[in-house]
Amino acid sequence: MIRLLPLRSLPFALFLAVQPMAAQESDPGRDSARRASAESAMRLLERAEAYRGSQPGQSLQDLVAALPFAERSGDQALVLRTLRARRDLEADAGDLDGALRTGIRVIGLSGTTGDRRAMADDWQAMARVHERNGNYGDAIDASKRVLFLTKTINDDRATGNAILGLMDLLLEAGRESEFKHQSEDALAYFSRAEDRVGSSRVLLRQGEALLGQGRAADALTILHRAQRELQDENTPEDRSRVLFDLARAHADVANWSEARAQLDEAFAMQQGPLLEPAAYALCARVAESEGRLTEALRCERRRIFLRDSLLSARMAERMAGLQALYGLRSKERDMADLREQNKASTDQLVSERWRTRLALGASLVLLASVAVLLLLWKKLHRAVHRVRLKNNVINKQADEIRTKNLELERQNLRLAETLMNEEEKDVILKEIHHRVKNDLQIVNALLRLQGTYADDPRLTELLHDCQGRIRSMAMVHEHIYKCGDLSRVNVKAHVMALAMSVVSNHGLAEKVKIETQVSYDRATLDDLTPLSLLLNELLTNSAKHAFVGRDSGRITIALRRMGETRCELLFSDDGVGLEQKRFFHTDSFGLELVRTLATQLNGTIHLLSGEGTTFQMTFAVSGDRLVRKAS
Repeated sequence: MIRLLPLRSLPFALFLAVQPMAAQESDPGRDSARRASAESAMRLLERAEAYRGSQPGQSLQDLVAALPFAERSGDQALVLRTLRARRDLEADAGDLDGALRTGIRVIGLSGTTGDRRAMADDWQAMARVHERNGNYGDAIDASKRVLFLTKTINDDRATGNAILGLMDLLLEAGRESEFKHQSEDALAYFSRAEDRVGSSRVLLRQGEALLGQGRAADALTILHRAQRELQDENTPEDRSRVLFDLARAHADVANWSEARAQLDEAFAMQQGPLLEPAAYALCARVAESEGRLTEALRCERRRIFLRDSLLSARMAERMAGLQALYGLRSKERDMADLREQNKASTDQLVSERWRTRLALGASLVLLASVAVLLLLWKKLHRAVHRVRLKNNVINKQADEIRTKNLELERQNLRLAETLMNEEEKDVILKEIHHRVKNDLQIVNALLRLQGTYADDPRLTELLHDCQGRIRSMAMVHEHIYKCGDLSRVNVKAHVMALAMSVVSNHGLAEKVKIETQVSYDRATLDDLTPLSLLLNELLTNSAKHAFVGRDSGRITIALRRMGETRCELLFSDDGVGLEQKRFFHTDSFGLELVRTLATQLNGTIHLLSGEGTTFQMTFAVSGDRLVRKAS
């Protein structure tokens, strides 16, 4: 709750509020000095960035000189920019202790800005400095902070790079258990993000870890998996690295021909000159094992040349950095003296301007009082105007809401009527399926009764087969009646019930074991009726002929989806198979019915060769057939 001051105390309150602002922000001399300091810092910073590649010593001196100006300007962003450039240049020059001190200061200032992305970059730079200094424990801790910060900013690319950087440090530090745990978390992360390149890079590092442990055979499996993941990706550097690791693993298990092939492919993929002595060391090792001594000698000379070149370059860089640091120390002493002189001059200037600030503050208080009174009057006038406008808007919105409420009530009534009609339709459809099932059961009973008066065994068998077909159709309507959704049936339960019914009717319930593997879990009536009749014919055929003279047997039914529009049915038994094959290659009514049903399902059925009898059928689901008919 806000408490208003009385009008007689308003001038005094305004004086207290404006006095610090008058003493600080309204000082033209101080503002001018800050702008001048900022401009000087910017000039030195730009010149340091321009000289960084050609004259690192001069660039570092400019950064040291720019830092006091940036601090006097009061611009924290400028101070951070200067410190970051100095930290990076000190690290490049080899002054790792100086880079560490500057980096700690950068992290302290960066934490007050709230910019998590910049904080992650600063911790990453600290991790690199610790790594170069040999402090792997501190480098790993800094890398973990980078990973935590990148996860909070929801940057998948930065998070992936942080994960891989942490794995590299753990691998280099020899922390095998922690590396294994981190690699498992990394694989899970890249799998969730569907990042094949990231997963392959994790696998690459796991293979390199196994190579470092002397487990080349285990590393081959993981490296081949990484190679498959990178096969279709445009990442030549990663693919080349995988090939080199594969060549190294094959060489460790004395598979020299495969090592040669992988190494040649890696050299062929290299776009620029190869500057890795380890690669030429491996080349010399493979060539020596194959008896190519001339090539081995050439590779060894190349390795020695590259090693000496890199060592010379590092020594030259180190000498240049030391020279720059020596010049920097002398410049810092000179800058410290100049800062002391500048501070004394600034204190004297501040003391001389104190009276001017007091007079200026009093004037500002008077002007501010008048301005505040004008603002309060205008604010009151605007508030009254806004209240009137809001009342008009509220009245219009109330009318619109009443109109919409009436329309919603009408829509609710229409919707209630529609829902009542839908419920009545569902009840009628359930009743129809129930009656169809009862009618089919009556037909089945009539056929069974008729079979008792038939003298011809062939006629009795035909009537028995017709009863099985009618039972399968009745079972479809029974499952549709029992399920909650009238348009779909649980296929797995239906197939199992149908199979048990046929086996029981032939007296094989205790002898034959039924196995079902159904992943096509839902089907419409258009699919289920012909599919049930087809399964009934196959089950009847197996029950009659497959298990004659046997005490036990097994029937396997597999039904699964193949894409979005096709399904596959595999029906097999472990019976003798002779009568079943004769059934498939004759012109019996059962075979003709199977073929007709397969055609109705827009599918094809085949008898597969092998132990027992296996029928394979692929067919289209009802939605695909409807599309074909429409086209």
